[in-house]
Amino acid sequence: MGAPLAYMLIAEAGDLERKALLLVESIRAFGGPYGEAPVWVVQPRAGGRLSARTSTRLAALGAVFLRAELNTTWRDYPLANKPYAAALVEELLEGAVDTLALLDSDTLVLRSPDELVLRPGETVAVRPVDEMLVGAPLTGPAGAFWQRLYDTCGVAPEAVWTVTTTVDRQEIRAYFNSGLVAVRPGAGLFRRWRDNVERLAAHRHDGGFLRTPQERWFLEQACFAATVLATTPQSAVRRLGVAYNYPLHKQSVLPDGARLDRLDQIAVLHYHRAFHGLSWMRGIEVGSPYAAWLRERLPLPGVRARLAQWPPARRLAGRMRAVSRLAYAWRTRYARPSHAL
Repeated sequence: MGAPLAYMLIAEAGDLERKALLLVESIRAFGGPYGEAPVWVVQPRAGGRLSARTSTRLAALGAVFLRAELNTTWRDYPLANKPYAAALVEELLEGAVDTLALLDSDTLVLRSPDELVLRPGETVAVRPVDEMLVGAPLTGPAGAFWQRLYDTCGVAPEAVWTVTTTVDRQEIRAYFNSGLVAVRPGAGLFRRWRDNVERLAAHRHDGGFLRTPQERWFLEQACFAATVLATTPQSAVRRLGVAYNYPLHKQSVLPDGARLDRLDQIAVLHYHRAFHGLSWMRGIEVGSPYAAWLRERLPLPGVRARLAQWPPARRLAGRMRAVSRLAYAWRTRYARPSHAL
């Protein structure tokens, strides 16, 4: 028997690496008995390297970093990084760990994530999506988007079951949030997910499929749901509780029974863009030990600061500084004093 739990996440140069580092630090600080579990950080697309500071800090935290060009089919679709990276780590850890948890980089572990550790007979642990959005309603046909997913992944009609969305409380055909997923590596679920995403590339220009920006944005997540339905009986799917993948950005609209009032009630927090500011703290009690820990690390750089690190923007800024220096030199050498005019 292998280790009970390992974590994995995505990192790319810039904003995502800062969030990835924050997540790994939270695992080590607050993960309880699973705080020293293996952590794998994957950069699955070609691009800039992580900063030396991030690389050094990840190594000090004991995280394994892999940089490999895995996502070549959907280069312009960053969310497709997840199935490609997850498939690789799943294959590497098969037989070495009992449960592999995939976390979005903009999440934090705030207490021991006990529910992620799968029990005998369980293959995957998931949380339903927050809102219906591209989800398929119960009544009527699934629609062209979902039917293409079902056909590609091999979902039989009788295999489809229902979930209730966590925020707008809609009953829909099974559809899960891919921001937090735990699997049994030996079941190969992540590898099937990657294979299905790869097969869907042949249909990306089909009429009726990927008609809207939302369908394109949520493709990998919807494909994961279809992959689960095609391969895993409902009895082998654990539904995670309200403390997992907790949607901080929906704090003000969460219904009764789904809203938590304190950070120490949350196991895995999904903060999305909230940490680029501090206003979220007005909606939830932070308390100890999180207040001091977060105060040292937040807010994360905002959009303007992130844009300033974008290579084309940095080159343009450099050219503008050079022009300013030349203009200043010209004025000081050739311009006549104002009293001489």
